[in-house]
Amino acid sequence: MNKCYRGGCHCGTIQLALTFASAVSEINPRACNCDFCYKHGAEYVADPKGQVEITYRDSDDLVSYGQPGQLTRYLFCGNCGCLVGLKFAVDQYLLLTVNGRLLADIGLFAKVINVSPKPLSLAEKIQRWQAHWFQDVTFKEMPAS
Repeated sequence: MNKCYRGGCHCGTIQLALTFASAVSEINPRACNCDFCYKHGAEYVADPKGQVEITYRDSDDLVSYGQPGQLTRYLFCGNCGCLVGLKFAVDQYLLLTVNGRLLADIGLFAKVINVSPKPLSLAEKIQRWQAHWFQDVTFKEMPAS
Protein backbone atom coordinates (compact mmCIF):
# COMPACT_ATOMS: atom_id res chain seq x y z
CA MET A 1 0.00 0.00 0.00
CA ASN A 2 1.29 3.47 -0.91
CA LYS A 3 1.90 5.85 1.94
CA CYS A 4 0.11 9.20 2.02
CA TYR A 5 2.36 12.20 2.63
CA ARG A 6 0.73 15.25 4.17
CA GLY A 7 1.49 18.90 4.42
CA GLY A 8 -0.01 22.29 3.99
CA CYS A 9 0.48 26.00 4.01
CA HIS A 10 1.81 27.97 6.97
CA CYS A 11 -1.60 28.91 8.39
CA GLY A 12 -3.30 25.54 7.79
CA THR A 13 -5.93 26.87 5.39
CA ILE A 14 -4.63 24.63 2.57
CA GLN A 15 -4.03 20.93 3.31
CA LEU A 16 -2.21 18.52 1.01
CA ALA A 17 -2.41 14.74 0.76
CA LEU A 18 -0.03 13.15 -1.77
CA THR A 19 0.28 9.49 -2.64
CA PHE A 20 3.16 8.38 -4.82
CA ALA A 21 3.25 5.24 -6.97
CA SER A 22 7.05 5.42 -6.88
CA ALA A 23 9.18 5.28 -3.76
CA VAL A 24 9.71 8.84 -2.52
CA SER A 25 13.44 8.13 -2.26
CA GLU A 26 13.38 7.86 -6.09
CA ILE A 27 11.53 11.14 -6.69
CA ASN A 28 13.69 14.15 -7.38
CA PRO A 29 12.15 17.47 -6.38
CA ARG A 30 12.46 19.86 -9.31
CA ALA A 31 13.73 23.41 -8.80
CA CYS A 32 12.61 25.50 -11.74
CA ASN A 33 14.97 28.32 -12.65
CA CYS A 34 12.34 30.71 -13.98
CA ASP A 35 12.35 34.04 -12.14
CA PHE A 36 9.08 33.34 -10.34
CA CYS A 37 9.86 29.87 -8.99
CA TYR A 38 13.44 30.82 -8.14
CA LYS A 39 12.33 33.81 -6.08
CA HIS A 40 9.81 31.63 -4.20
CA GLY A 41 12.34 28.86 -3.54
CA ALA A 42 9.95 26.18 -4.79
CA GLU A 43 10.98 22.53 -5.06
CA TYR A 44 8.20 20.78 -6.96
CA VAL A 45 7.30 17.14 -6.43
CA ALA A 46 4.90 15.04 -8.45
CA ASP A 47 4.25 11.55 -9.76
CA PRO A 48 2.19 11.01 -12.92
CA LYS A 49 0.93 7.71 -11.48
CA GLY A 50 0.31 9.13 -8.01
CA GLN A 51 -2.54 11.13 -6.53
CA VAL A 52 -2.87 14.54 -4.95
CA GLU A 53 -5.73 16.03 -2.98
CA ILE A 54 -5.82 19.71 -2.07
CA THR A 55 -8.31 20.67 0.61
CA TYR A 56 -9.14 24.28 1.38
CA ARG A 57 -11.50 26.08 3.78
CA ASP A 58 -13.21 28.38 1.30
CA SER A 59 -12.98 28.94 -2.45
CA ASP A 60 -11.38 32.35 -1.79
CA ASP A 61 -8.55 30.65 0.12
CA LEU A 62 -7.02 28.95 -2.92
CA VAL A 63 -5.78 31.77 -5.13
CA SER A 64 -4.28 31.33 -8.58
CA TYR A 65 -1.91 33.57 -10.47
CA GLY A 66 -0.64 33.48 -14.00
CA GLN A 67 0.50 36.06 -16.45
CA PRO A 68 -1.54 36.59 -19.63
CA GLY A 69 -0.76 33.98 -22.24
CA GLN A 70 0.63 31.45 -19.76
CA LEU A 71 -0.86 27.97 -19.78
CA THR A 72 0.03 27.33 -16.16
CA ARG A 73 -1.33 28.92 -12.98
CA TYR A 74 0.49 29.21 -9.67
CA LEU A 75 -1.63 28.25 -6.67
CA PHE A 76 -1.29 30.12 -3.39
CA CYS A 77 -2.93 30.23 0.00
CA GLY A 78 -5.03 33.41 -0.04
CA ASN A 79 -4.43 33.80 3.69
CA CYS A 80 -0.70 33.28 4.36
CA GLY A 81 0.62 33.47 0.78
CA CYS A 82 2.42 30.11 0.62
CA LEU A 83 3.09 28.85 -2.89
CA VAL A 84 1.17 25.56 -3.04
CA GLY A 85 1.91 24.41 -6.56
CA LEU A 86 1.52 24.88 -10.26
CA LYS A 87 -1.32 23.62 -12.43
CA PHE A 88 -1.90 23.16 -16.12
CA ALA A 89 -5.54 22.95 -17.13
CA VAL A 90 -6.95 22.85 -20.65
CA ASP A 91 -10.55 21.79 -21.17
CA GLN A 92 -11.03 18.71 -18.95
CA TYR A 93 -7.30 18.01 -18.76
CA LEU A 94 -5.58 18.86 -15.44
CA LEU A 95 -1.96 18.35 -14.36
CA LEU A 96 -0.45 19.52 -11.09
CA THR A 97 2.90 19.72 -9.36
CA VAL A 98 3.17 20.56 -5.67
CA ASN A 99 5.70 22.66 -3.81
CA GLY A 100 7.37 19.90 -1.82
CA ARG A 101 8.55 22.40 0.78
CA LEU A 102 5.01 22.31 2.17
CA LEU A 103 5.30 18.62 3.04
CA ALA A 104 6.35 17.49 6.49
CA ASP A 105 8.58 14.76 4.98
CA ILE A 106 10.50 16.74 2.33
CA GLY A 107 13.80 15.19 3.50
CA LEU A 108 12.73 11.74 2.29
CA PHE A 109 12.97 12.68 -1.40
CA ALA A 110 15.97 12.20 -3.67
CA LYS A 111 18.36 15.01 -4.55
CA VAL A 112 16.83 18.21 -5.94
CA ILE A 113 17.44 18.68 -9.65
CA ASN A 114 17.39 22.01 -11.45
CA VAL A 115 15.17 22.34 -14.50
CA SER A 116 14.89 25.12 -17.05
CA PRO A 117 11.67 25.58 -19.00
CA LYS A 118 12.90 28.75 -20.73
CA PRO A 119 14.48 27.13 -23.82
CA LEU A 120 11.64 24.62 -24.31
CA SER A 121 8.93 25.00 -26.93
CA LEU A 122 5.31 24.90 -25.80
CA ALA A 123 4.96 21.30 -27.02
CA GLU A 124 8.12 20.31 -25.10
CA LYS A 125 6.82 21.97 -21.91
CA ILE A 126 3.50 20.14 -22.14
CA GLN A 127 5.31 16.86 -22.82
CA ARG A 128 7.48 17.44 -19.70
CA TRP A 129 4.41 18.22 -17.56
CA GLN A 130 2.63 15.09 -18.79
CA ALA A 131 5.68 12.96 -18.02
CA HIS A 132 6.26 14.31 -14.49
CA TRP A 133 3.18 15.95 -12.97
CA PHE A 134 0.24 14.46 -11.07
CA GLN A 135 -2.68 13.51 -13.30
CA ASP A 136 -5.03 12.29 -10.56
CA VAL A 137 -5.88 15.62 -8.91
CA THR A 138 -8.71 16.44 -6.52
CA PHE A 139 -9.66 19.81 -5.07
CA LYS A 140 -12.19 19.84 -2.26
CA GLU A 141 -13.59 22.32 0.18
CA MET A 142 -13.41 21.45 3.88
CA PRO A 143 -16.80 20.79 5.44
CA ALA A 144 -18.12 23.67 7.52
CA SER A 145 -17.55 23.16 11.23
